[in-house]
Amino acid sequence: MITGTSQADCAVLIIDSTTGGFEAGISKDGQTREHALLAWMQQLKGYAPKNYPAKEAANFTSQIIIMNHPSQIGNGYAPVLDCHTSHIAIKFAELLTKIDRRSGKELEKEPKFLKNGDAQIVKMVPTNPIVVETFSEYPPLGRFAVRDMRQTVAVGVIKSVEKDPTDAKVPNSAAKKK
Repeated sequence: MITGTSQADCAVLIIDSTTGGFEAGISKDGQTREHALLAWMQQLKGYAPKNYPAKEAANFTSQIIIMNHPSQIGNGYAPVLDCHTSHIAIKFAELLTKIDRRSGKELEKEPKFLKNGDAQIVKMVPTNPIVVETFSEYPPLGRFAVRDMRQTVAVGVIKSVEKDPTDAKVPNSAAKKK
């Protein structure tokens, strides 16, 4: 039996599409059969169309709360972002607005630095390709932790994403259908 699958946010089941491949993949005692049954029992439904590939984020705007940092954080700070299964270096490009943690009201525009306990709207730029979504659109890909010095410095949610227009090439088979 597969443990922990009932707590998964999402699952991907990939099966051979050749003639007879589905039947061979869903074998009587196979793990694939177990995955398919669990997904069916939990009424999971999903489809990833070929003409809508995942796009890398050029930058994204996030709401963060600084939890544990020994000094001040300013523009250009470069920690590690842990979002879903990705661990990627990012840069705080702009500190946009300092906000009240409870009400969300704007306290200060373009502050010079952040310290422990501050809530902030920040523009982040990934140094390597990463696929993220807004928290309101898809929560598992819209929440993250910021880590530095082997500890969690901040947590946050993604408010908006600017996709990289140069990536996400549509496969030839999908392009022909248009």
